[in-house]
Amino acid sequence: MDTTATSMTATHSRAQNVLQWLLTNPTRLWQYIYYLLFPSSNKKAAEMPLLMRGFTACGSTILEYSSFADFANLSLTAKTWEKHLLQSKEVWQGVQELNSISEHGQLSWIAKRAANLRKLSAGHAAFGSINDATLNVVARSCPMLQSVDLTENKLISGTGLCSLADSCPHLSTLHLSKVSLTDTTLIHLAKRLTRLTTIEVVNCVSLTPLSMIVLAQSCKFLMRIDFSHCETFSDAALEAFARNCPMLHVVILIKCLLVNDSSVITLAEHCLELREINLSRTRITDASIISISSHSKYLELLDVSHNGAQITDGSIIAIAEGCKQIRILRVSWCQLVTDVSIIEVANKSLMLEQLYVRDCFLVTDASLDVLREERERPVQIFDF
Repeated sequence: MDTTATSMTATHSRAQNVLQWLLTNPTRLWQYIYYLLFPSSNKKAAEMPLLMRGFTACGSTILEYSSFADFANLSLTAKTWEKHLLQSKEVWQGVQELNSISEHGQLSWIAKRAANLRKLSAGHAAFGSINDATLNVVARSCPMLQSVDLTENKLISGTGLCSLADSCPHLSTLHLSKVSLTDTTLIHLAKRLTRLTTIEVVNCVSLTPLSMIVLAQSCKFLMRIDFSHCETFSDAALEAFARNCPMLHVVILIKCLLVNDSSVITLAEHCLELREINLSRTRITDASIISISSHSKYLELLDVSHNGAQITDGSIIAIAEGCKQIRILRVSWCQLVTDVSIIEVANKSLMLEQLYVRDCFLVTDASLDVLREERERPVQIFDF
């Protein structure tokens, strides 16, 4: 091998090694990029195209780790960068996940290039700047999308969401909390995206049980639902999910004030794979928790906090005896829970890692010290 070829191979190898290091040290990435783009000598300029080929080999990974606004800006001014990375079909075909996208301009720009995109995280967008027009571009350009997070995007309406549902049939995960969501839109999503496994619609106050029931009937593979702070989520809605979605693992219904014992009992009886249940600030009583203890053998997290005098020692003891996999138990502001049940939890819930007992005035150090000191695995206690 001649000297030139040897030098080129060595340079390419150095670029690959530097890339791998940069990907684990993202704060150094742009310093190195500017070193390449604005060399201080002719020798560095001559090496730049070869080093760029090293970037191209790992380019899709770089794109997933870095700021897309910077990439887009660089493409307008740095022609070598644009030629060797930003316009590389090979690179963009490898991009399957985008995170922290907050501007409609950069998202549209990227979506048109990343046809194989699987996951888009554009939640909490700055100034609510992602809109229906942007979603239309994403829908047309990225038909392989499987997961979309649009949390708190205030400018999105049913038009943009329906275009996603119509063009992206593989969508299985939707995070739409604090998005302007109506019954009409949710029903359209439900009927088009029957393979949904996760949906979060926290604080979507315009929904009624009608659309929730259609969702449950249409999307039978749901594993995670979160309707927290949806004031209209009712017993009828929860019973629909219980009877139609037996694969449910996670049910989060914080401050769903229309949820009562009857629907929770139905949920426990029909969904035997439950891992996480959050019924904080609902209307449940001991009857719900006892039913959960009898059927949810794989339960790892239970939150029944802020249910006041409706929860007593009897149901907490039932959880200790029936849910041997419980790791996190939250009973804060349940004023009738006492040392009696906490000692039972300490003796029987051997997998327990966290216990929340804030403002449980009848729980004292007599029981908490057992969890802190007398167990092989100390429990983290939150009592303040």
